[in-house]
Amino acid sequence: TPGDRDEKVAVLRFAGVIGDGTAQQFILLIQRAQSDQSIKAVVIEVDSPGGGVTPSDEIYDKLMELKTDRQIPVVVSM
Repeated sequence: TPGDRDEKVAVLRFAGVIGDGTAQQFILLIQRAQSDQSIKAVVIEVDSPGGGVTPSDEIYDKLMELKTDRQIPVVVSM
């Protein structure tokens, strides 16, 4: 069946070390997805060797906020 062009799946890609600057840039992407009501699910693609605990936790918190506030699926591919 054809899809509804008003319903989207956002694919957010994170590549590199998780640090303060990269985390903030990624959080901005999450916030954009959170404010777009046409997005019905989010896929996070992660290609990272790891990074800082605090920036990683900030990303996690923002993803959980997105999932809870919007009641949409959030899936991570690593």
